[in-house]
Amino acid sequence: MKDKKRNLLCLIVSVFIFSGCFSAKTGSLKSFNALEQPDQMNVNSKACAHYLRGLLYERQGSLDRAVSEFSKAHNYDQDSTAVLTKLAASYFRKGEFPHAIGALKKVFVLEPENIKARLLLAIIYTHMARFEDASLLYKEVIELDPENKHALLSIADLYVFEKKTEKAILIYEQIVIKEQPQHAFIYFNLGMLYLQIGKYDEAVRCLEQALHLKSDYVEAYLCIGLVYELKDEIGKSEQAYKSVINIMPKNCLAHFRLGSLYLGTDQDEKALQQFQRVIEINPEIVEPYFEIARTYLKLDNPDAAIKILLSRENFIKEKAYFFLLLGIANSVKDDFVLAEQYYHKALTEKPDYEAARFYLAVLYERQGKRDLSKQEFLLIIENNPDNSVACNYLGYMYAEDGANLDKAIELIKKAIKIEPKNGAYVDSLGWAYYKKGNLEYALKYLEQAVSLLDSDFEIHSHLGQVYFEKGCFSKARKHWERSLKIKPAQVEVKEKLENLIANNGKRGGKQ
Repeated sequence: MKDKKRNLLCLIVSVFIFSGCFSAKTGSLKSFNALEQPDQMNVNSKACAHYLRGLLYERQGSLDRAVSEFSKAHNYDQDSTAVLTKLAASYFRKGEFPHAIGALKKVFVLEPENIKARLLLAIIYTHMARFEDASLLYKEVIELDPENKHALLSIADLYVFEKKTEKAILIYEQIVIKEQPQHAFIYFNLGMLYLQIGKYDEAVRCLEQALHLKSDYVEAYLCIGLVYELKDEIGKSEQAYKSVINIMPKNCLAHFRLGSLYLGTDQDEKALQQFQRVIEINPEIVEPYFEIARTYLKLDNPDAAIKILLSRENFIKEKAYFFLLLGIANSVKDDFVLAEQYYHKALTEKPDYEAARFYLAVLYERQGKRDLSKQEFLLIIENNPDNSVACNYLGYMYAEDGANLDKAIELIKKAIKIEPKNGAYVDSLGWAYYKKGNLEYALKYLEQAVSLLDSDFEIHSHLGQVYFEKGCFSKARKHWERSLKIKPAQVEVKEKLENLIANNGKRGGKQ
């Protein structure tokens, strides 16, 4: 669940960045277009001529010539702040920040309260990552012109860059309350900021306002869909993605997220349709091939999974996940040799690939190579002590072996500390105590496990065994019957139950 949340948040940030809502605006020079008119200059024909040539070269992208012409214009009219500001802008576009700053400082000598020069200098400081200096300049602009929305939004942007999200929110809220702006992007940005601090309801409210102002705002629909996924409101998320597709039928992200929703809600055929649609739109995107393979594995069709993966082998650059899925597919087919080869390939590509090492450890355990399996699990836990699945798996293996029982209990308790409501982990702890001979603790945790995960056949089997050892034969029978109802093909449990019934509900025979 944590990985899913992290992935969704990364997706939201990606939508945010590619929509260009913050960074593009902060570095924009559009606000200086007014300076292209020479009416702010002193009447000097030679200065004006060089100034106009500078504008022409600037528009053609000939920045060296533009700088040369603006410099000549300045030589003829050294009191023109318009010339100096355009000279600074050209230096900025060339990446010559010190020269740009020098020209702007001359502007402040001539005109101490020049707002446009302050805005340009703030942009330059932002590009130099001098955020504090930029922020001070924007604040000076607001003091000179309290209604300057560009400066307010730019300060908010700086707070975003500095990860001072709550300060950025305050500025956006100030703009919204004071002006009730009709610009959808302001509400979109505010929604994204709320999202960053986990205020999902406020985020949705702002995003919906953005859509009210701009009904075809694709990025807002996408982000609402992702937020609803975080809130586990799958129906609303589905509707948001469908709205994107209605506006933009070839939006790959909407189709992909819709497929992921369907896959997560066991609508596997619908999931396949959406992933196939992404491939039709853009065959170069590799993720849908992986998701189709995962869907086929879920449908217990490993051959189809292998086929779709191998069809793109030559186009996949980062192959670690590719090899992992092939390993899983071959493991499902009980081709352990090939599965092991693929897991090792995944680890060769990415030595710290925790998932590949985990599946390799499980594969070893399935093959009866328990020592090798334990070595892999120990490596996982050494590198990531908070891997609850590995802690529980290794702890349960120790318990099953009847060895290292104190270590087994320690590992399983660590897993439960990370996921307290995980019924499988609590079952492992109960079983470890049973193996240690502590029936009271075993009963305590196994009853708790059943309350958390009543549909697990193994928990009922374990609880039945503990009740049997305590002489509570009717309860033992009840849980063994429940276990067999969930999974009838359990020879050992069936034999235990038959022996119990044959002995009139009393101890008899080997249990």
